[in-house]
Amino acid sequence: MSLAKSSYDDDIDLAKACLAGENEAATKLQLLYNQRLLGLLISRGATNTEASDLLGDLWGELSVGRIDREGLLHKYHGKCSLYTWLATVATHRLVDLKRRQRFQGNLPNVQDHADQGSDFDMLPARTADYSESALTQLMRDALRKSLQECPPDAYLLLQLVYIHGVMQREAARMFGWHESKVSRTLDQAMADIASRTLRNLRATDPWLEVNWEDFLQLCQSGEDLFTLSPRS
Repeated sequence: MSLAKSSYDDDIDLAKACLAGENEAATKLQLLYNQRLLGLLISRGATNTEASDLLGDLWGELSVGRIDREGLLHKYHGKCSLYTWLATVATHRLVDLKRRQRFQGNLPNVQDHADQGSDFDMLPARTADYSESALTQLMRDALRKSLQECPPDAYLLLQLVYIHGVMQREAARMFGWHESKVSRTLDQAMADIASRTLRNLRATDPWLEVNWEDFLQLCQSGEDLFTLSPRS
């Protein structure tokens, strides 16, 4: 469990106590977040049964883990709140579940393929690290496509200001624009990226209900999806 310097000291202490096998800490963790996570998963497209089952598995694996891996809380990095991290892990698992359900629903009749082995051998296994799950791929693809659709001037401004740290007044001189135009262009570009990204998510997985704040939260608590080269 590698933890960065964090403003979430209480969350870090709770995670450490759970990993140390303290039953009271594990009970506290579940009491604090189970209902919130249940509501969150349902709001993001899970049925009540799916949400309950996913959380049941999650609580069982946080401290103890499975035979072939350590408890999931070892992956908590302390860069976001424990609730945000748990919500991200649960959402990744929800997407994995929905993908498996969709795959099973599309399987051909087993009797027609009796001599070709089991089609269930093709089912994707649960990834060892939630940050490499189907949700990460889905988010990355949706964001990449959105950035590819960004007008060249707006995309260059985004790179200059948010990646390279160029001041807006300096960017205005470079483009020969008024500073207010730079500001408006950046605001519109960010709004368009948010809208297109969510549209792209829904085009792939219509059941998934997330807004832009949800998307940013998932990015914050997972790997950095914004280190992309969408135009390469």
